[in-house]
Amino acid sequence: MLRVYALLCCLSTLFSGCATHQQYETALSYGRIVAGSRITLHQELVIPANQVRLFLQRGQVLTNNFDQYYPHCNFEIRTLSDHAWSIVPDEFLVTRVRQGFEEVVSLKPIKVAALGATALYYAVYPMVSRYIHLYLASERQPDVMRLTCHGAFDELPDADLPTVDEIGEALGGLATLQRYPKPGVIK
Repeated sequence: MLRVYALLCCLSTLFSGCATHQQYETALSYGRIVAGSRITLHQELVIPANQVRLFLQRGQVLTNNFDQYYPHCNFEIRTLSDHAWSIVPDEFLVTRVRQGFEEVVSLKPIKVAALGATALYYAVYPMVSRYIHLYLASERQPDVMRLTCHGAFDELPDADLPTVDEIGEALGGLATLQRYPKPGVIK
């Protein structure tokens, strides 16, 4: 019995090591964005009154109507105000990077063939949008908090972080990302 337990422990360690390596390889394939990278804003962005973020998709500014099934980014400020807020052209230092996902729970219809009826069920996998928070710093504009970029909205196993190219496409000519330490500007 002790040998079986030892064998299971060894196999578990072996497989978890493979998973970690696979996750690392996936992170590299997305192009690492690390602290020290820079975001350069090329034109003024106006955040409407009573909002703290402004969405960018396919190089265009959007208020709230964006395609959640397509990568997008949003600039966020710290202070909610009852008047419009401008983010002026500037270079922002990325001070911290965090990855995560937002989950949306919903019921989905499913056809139950044997019963000839439609029933509601909770999806096996939740619908999520994976994102990268890029925390920003600027002496001129300390209220600009971060740039968040989302991948396409999808079921958890299929949802991906936005790639560096997708971030560049979302920003278009409005802003550019220069990754650190590897030189190169993503537009």
